[in-house]
Amino acid sequence: MSINPLKTKCMLIGSNHRLKHSTRLTLSVENNLIDNVSSQIVMGISIDNNLQWNSQINNVCRKLNMMVNLLKRLSHFLRMEMQKLFYNSYILSQFDYCCVVWANGTKSYLKKLYKIQKRAARLILMKPNRAPSIPLFNTLGWLTFDNRLKYHTAVLVYKALNNQAPKYISDLFVNVSSHTYSLRSSTRGDIIPKSKIANTNNLLNTFSNKGKNVWNMIPVNIRNTSSIKNFKSLYKNYLFQNQT
Repeated sequence: MSINPLKTKCMLIGSNHRLKHSTRLTLSVENNLIDNVSSQIVMGISIDNNLQWNSQINNVCRKLNMMVNLLKRLSHFLRMEMQKLFYNSYILSQFDYCCVVWANGTKSYLKKLYKIQKRAARLILMKPNRAPSIPLFNTLGWLTFDNRLKYHTAVLVYKALNNQAPKYISDLFVNVSSHTYSLRSSTRGDIIPKSKIANTNNLLNTFSNKGKNVWNMIPVNIRNTSSIKNFKSLYKNYLFQNQT
């Protein structure tokens, strides 16, 4: 594929401290200087130069608020089942799209997503703003955004461990039995990232580290299920039953 220099951007990625002491990139293609950017949308995901994902979360929140506002206007004309269908079709897809990548951002930003989800639940069930959210989610059969993130993370880890994911994802994890760890962790089928995770926020928030944390908390009988279909069903039910 040939590069279109007029549509190409470049970005230097690093911590805020390192970026402050770094020089701008100077790249050119066919004598055209490539623009330096601090964030860029790629495949619908806004990537910023310090991988905090705040701009992506803001974009998701903006889209979600638009959809919830539209649902509010339509709610006078739609039965509850139709409103739930609207949520599943237009709102839930915004929560789920590539969330395993960007939903490890700043906790204060992620709370914005949860507030929007609670707002949608109260709107559909016609409850006041202070109504507790978990009973509403249970009534609607919804997982909280945090649990949906765990669900999608666990599904991808399951695929990685069962040769159903691309090699670059499968190569992220190794079974504890391959290392010197406790016998209990080994027999449970716990996993660890293949590469050592440095003690920095950006690296601790990587998929390999988050995936390890989620997977090792799943009951063994669910992890060992023989098919992805059964795993999805069992794990979703487990999350729903333990939702607080």
